[in-house]
Amino acid sequence: MMLIALSIAGLAGHAIKVTTGRARPSVKSEQMWNGPRGGDSKFHSFPSGHVDASLGFFAVLLLANWRIGLPCLAIPIMIGFSRMYLGAHYLSDVICAAVLGIASAIVVVKIIGPRLEKRESTHPKWSGA
Repeated sequence: MMLIALSIAGLAGHAIKVTTGRARPSVKSEQMWNGPRGGDSKFHSFPSGHVDASLGFFAVLLLANWRIGLPCLAIPIMIGFSRMYLGAHYLSDVICAAVLGIASAIVVVKIIGPRLEKRESTHPKWSGA
């Protein structure tokens, strides 16, 4: 489930990145966005892909087992700070990516999790028995 949430957050974040075209803090103000560009990462700041994917991954762990997941949240928090420190993202990029990652984790836990549990109960060979 953690990898599924990571994938959903990453794909949704990438789609938003390409369509919004927000410039990174390091881009000069004279340069303007001229529509979606696949390969120009200067205009792919919003939201932070590192933060949404890592938070989607670790938020599932937090929802499954808070004692293990809570200390692991330090990883996406440090990733967010490092992205701002390096000048790759604004604070709003990191916050919106965090919301996207948490939302993808909740969707996976609430929708996909029960389906996986149902599959394990109907197929005993998958439950490790």
